[in-house]
Amino acid sequence: DDDDDDDDDDEEEEEKTSQKRKASETNGSSSKKAKVSEEDELERTVYCAGLPWRADEDAIRSFFDGYGGIEKVEQPLAADGRSSGTAFVTFESAESAAGALEMHRQEFPGTDRWVKVIKGVYGKEQQKETAAPKSNTEAVSSIFVGNLAWEVDEESLRAAFKDCGEIYAVRFATDRDTGEFRGFGHVDFDSPEAATAAVNLSGTDVCGRAIRCDFATSKRNSDGGRGGGRGRGGGRGRFGGRGGRDAGRGGGRGGSPGFKKASGSIPRGAATNKKITF
Repeated sequence: DDDDDDDDDDEEEEEKTSQKRKASETNGSSSKKAKVSEEDELERTVYCAGLPWRADEDAIRSFFDGYGGIEKVEQPLAADGRSSGTAFVTFESAESAAGALEMHRQEFPGTDRWVKVIKGVYGKEQQKETAAPKSNTEAVSSIFVGNLAWEVDEESLRAAFKDCGEIYAVRFATDRDTGEFRGFGHVDFDSPEAATAAVNLSGTDVCGRAIRCDFATSKRNSDGGRGGGRGRGGGRGRFGGRGGRDAGRGGGRGGSPGFKKASGSIPRGAATNKKITF
């Protein structure tokens, strides 16, 4: 009898082990299928950035008209619940998604702004980087601000960052040869803490676009300095004249590594409502 009981126990234990193995294999298979399905969807997806905040699903579908059937359009929201100016557009085929990449840097209908269109997998990576909290490890006091609207001005950026801390200067990047606005700039604050607070506002709507903020690196600060500052007069090109008697010599081709206030920048509290280049 004892032997029979032992055999029954062994059979029961073996059955339990077999069931666990089957469950594990089933879960593993489901996980693999889900991963394959996600990868397949990303192959059929493009990521759009720089969309006007008023752009709805119908407008986005119309923008890609002619590239094949669209399965879905997802428009992530910014932290404040408003439009982030981005969208993931999933097509019915990978071929359609590949063709839609041709719309990169094309103007969105009814606006004078071009849209960034890249593969969905790269868009997911960018979103993760944006969502991750940034640390001001170099204790800089200057930030890079990208995805700016063409009509943006100094006053608009000052208003967006007014609760972060004292602003020393707002600088907009222009092309060295043509003087055309390049769509990004820098904001210099009085402390690293203020800069950190400002970077956390990445995605905020300014003039209808979700701005992108990051701590200024030496290279970025140098890029932002192109355009040859002309003091308070407002830079070159379409942003105003070369400055008046009060202009001074300006700040040269970029800030110092410490991002201190440069000569010729906007005095504290001043608001000229013009683009200033350095």
